[in-house]
Amino acid sequence: LTCSMTALRETSLTVLAAFCRSLFTPLANSKLRKQLFTAGFLPDQHPASPIVAVKRRWETKGFSSLWCGYTLELWRLIQTDVLNSLLKKLFTRILYNNLLSSTLASVVTIFLVHPIDLLRTQVVCDSSKTYTSAWDCFQKTVNQFGYFGLYSGLGANILTSLPHGVFSYTAYSWLSTLLQKVHVNSSFWSKFILALTNRLLMQVIVYPFNTIAKSQMVRITYFVFCLLSFVF
Repeated sequence: LTCSMTALRETSLTVLAAFCRSLFTPLANSKLRKQLFTAGFLPDQHPASPIVAVKRRWETKGFSSLWCGYTLELWRLIQTDVLNSLLKKLFTRILYNNLLSSTLASVVTIFLVHPIDLLRTQVVCDSSKTYTSAWDCFQKTVNQFGYFGLYSGLGANILTSLPHGVFSYTAYSWLSTLLQKVHVNSSFWSKFILALTNRLLMQVIVYPFNTIAKSQMVRITYFVFCLLSFVF
């Protein structure tokens, strides 16, 4: 019973954390549009900082447009966080290796959540009003490309988890050792700075793979090419 309550509490906190992250959906949407515009996949978008883009979109299309794809984003975050946590614990019990378990958990989670990520990307970047809803996007994608079309960009998306799993573990260990050498105590703020620095380093490393994955989601290709999407 104690184990069940602990698992329930951890899952509840994970869901709450995902909900809090989903509140930044307007900024995330603006970042996604700018990312694809800079890469040359959204020629009709204007380059601007995320905050300026949010303000401009609010003024031109209304407040509700800022939350485009919010339900998909919230569901994606919840699934990603919960599945990743559960799978990491499962693989750790089987493999007894934190690095390998974390990497495998990330890969499996990405595979399972990828269709939702693709639909969210399609809806957010739909400047031509091709889709009326997420369900309409799902139907048109399946009708045109089949169910394998939902996994467009999977190859590059999985590649984001490989360096993330390896370098995140290595960088965190290195930063922890560095803080100990400079005699920084293990206070809340030192841990916060450690986690933030590690997160920023990982974003720099995986950002190119993420851009390729998002571009493949916008221009959907067949499954065979998805697995090699990092080439294109």
